Amino acid sequence: MALLLLATHNSRPLIINIIDMNLFPRQLKTLLFAVIACICATMQAGVTVPTFNLENIRVQAFLKEVNYKPGDGSKVGNYNINPPARRDQPAAVSLSWKAVSGAKSLKVYVSTTAKYANPMVIELKSYEVGCDIYNLIPGRTYYYKVVAVDGEGNETIVTEASFATEGSLRMIKADTGYNIRDLGGWNTRSGKKIRYGMIYRGAELSGEYQLNSGDSAIMYDLGIRAELDLRGNTEADNITVSRLGPDVDYKRIPTVTYYIEGLKAANPRFADQMNYIFECVKNNKPVFFHCHIGADRTGSLGFLLEGLLGVSESDIYKEYELTTFSALNTPRGKGQIDDMMAYIKTFAGASLEEQFFTYCTQELKLKAADIMDFKSAMLQYTFISTMDFGSDTITVEAGESLKLDPEVTPERASKLGITYVSSDPMVATVTSKGTVSAVRGGFTVVTAKSNVITKDVVIRVPYLESEMPEFVTADGMDYTIIGPNLIENGSFEYAHPLTHWTTGIGSNAEETGYKICEGSQWGTRYLQSLYDADDESSRSIRSLWPIEKDKSYVIGYRVKTANGQTVSNNPHLRVGLLNLGGSGFNGTGDDFIWDDDGAPSAQYGQLIVGADDDDYVFPFPTYGANWAEVQYVFTNTQGYSHCQVWFSHLSKDGIHTCLDNFYLAEVGDGEPTGINEVRNEELEIRNSQTSNLKPQILYDLQGRRISAPKGIYIHNKKLHKAH
Repeated sequence: MALLLLATHNSRPLIINIIDMNLFPRQLKTLLFAVIACICATMQAGVTVPTFNLENIRVQAFLKEVNYKPGDGSKVGNYNINPPARRDQPAAVSLSWKAVSGAKSLKVYVSTTAKYANPMVIELKSYEVGCDIYNLIPGRTYYYKVVAVDGEGNETIVTEASFATEGSLRMIKADTGYNIRDLGGWNTRSGKKIRYGMIYRGAELSGEYQLNSGDSAIMYDLGIRAELDLRGNTEADNITVSRLGPDVDYKRIPTVTYYIEGLKAANPRFADQMNYIFECVKNNKPVFFHCHIGADRTGSLGFLLEGLLGVSESDIYKEYELTTFSALNTPRGKGQIDDMMAYIKTFAGASLEEQFFTYCTQELKLKAADIMDFKSAMLQYTFISTMDFGSDTITVEAGESLKLDPEVTPERASKLGITYVSSDPMVATVTSKGTVSAVRGGFTVVTAKSNVITKDVVIRVPYLESEMPEFVTADGMDYTIIGPNLIENGSFEYAHPLTHWTTGIGSNAEETGYKICEGSQWGTRYLQSLYDADDESSRSIRSLWPIEKDKSYVIGYRVKTANGQTVSNNPHLRVGLLNLGGSGFNGTGDDFIWDDDGAPSAQYGQLIVGADDDDYVFPFPTYGANWAEVQYVFTNTQGYSHCQVWFSHLSKDGIHTCLDNFYLAEVGDGEPTGINEVRNEELEIRNSQTSNLKPQILYDLQGRRISAPKGIYIHNKKLHKAH
């Protein structure tokens, strides 16, 4: 039988030798390889990979135990009592191995890949048996090997293994640098963590706290290729080259006002600084920003960046307070930025992240697309930058559909979890793919929510206008309609059919008191009263519309009975004029136009439709099974502010009234009905007798002067009919 030799090296199973496998049949070789794989897997499963938390013990406790709630005071001081000098540096990853003999030197290779791509290389003396490694990234698995180097440069592996890192905050160890940390690692509202290794913050790199050459090399080896200096020119000694080296881009944008003053003033320097960082991230150029000690100016900029990225309120506070652990002894508490947080919350947004977005786009004038590109890069997640609906209000005709934002494909919407909600589906519905379908007249707000922003768009669905004739005939006169219909929802075509109508006592009309019937000749709907009860709130309907002094109007509507019975001279279909807001009018109650005895009230207005009585201008209508068209023409000589209808007792004695197609419009000067015939008959007379007539005097058709309008007469060289 073949001899299979196995050994373990640093807890990793290694196959040392297999006696000439070619001597065995193919089936046996297959079986042996399966056995080998099984044994190796079993041994590997028992291997424990050591894990190192990269947060020092104080920072680790602070981040784990503190979760700020609204109104909480600062708690960071509890974790900074009798601190060591360097509590602003990470914990080490400590590796050890057995002493190596016969080597000239040692090297340690560390990489995130088992093939040691782009490794960190640490050179050691041959007698060293361990080393501490700093500035690694939390949440990674690292592979390392220790090699012995002989006099000719040949390398022999001494030990090889792996370890894991944990924690979230990545502090940076540079002994002559202070308060340096990676902005990565924080959880965000998107569910993604901020990317490590792209944005760093800290104290100055040159000046009072200048880095030595070794620490400059450490910072450079982190990949930092841009330095954003927030100090003033004099404070920065007018330097033009980064301490990290000439191939590191150096940019100075001094911060003059910061904290709440800078926020409220929409300090343009904030926008310049953020745009520079956006550009660095876009070009995959890690950037380090700083002021003098990395606390106030740096903290204000960090506050905005973290808010835009969706860091929680509690974590924004904690990230700011980490400066308390600086070796420069610079305690900072959340109270110093509470007013900044409160100010951000005054801006529109469904979340704190959106409120930061609104502030930055509205006040700092940052471009939404630039912000989203930045977020996408820092969170390694695709974001919808804008939902461009073209307008804040979109009109969609009833029965039609419209894709809200053609740029957002259904696949993209599904991937990014975009949701659409219509506040009033009776007006318009919206699908998960962002297609709006208009139902009936009215307004609805469609809320579109992506993985970062929420945007509202008003959808307007025009109602079907009441049908108006070109001219109307009233009292023997023809009037041409010259104005638009002043009545909204005159045909009850809104999604909510009693929109713009109230009950007789001024309260909202209850749709349960009426039936909306389909099949109107002038749209698709008409109104039928249902309740046969002595209740003004359930069987009456009212509305009013503004009119102007000395203008003439026509008000018209259609009316019939639901069961075909004829109603003559119905005294409850009343039209009147009134002054809205007058001293005797409060807009509600039975004193709307009438006195307590039911008669027209001169104090409140003028009833222009009534019984055959001198107090009324027009008679009540008569109607039955077929639609009757009712029209009234009047001139607002008294200067009333509104025309109103008040139709009560719409259901009575088993008779249910139906209404449709209301309109109120301005008309021009009336002409006698059949004026063309009159003109033809009297053409010769008028041509011979009216040429010398004075326009301000009234004449009959024979050209004789009359004292008052009578019959057909001439005024201003035009024919009129007295009424």
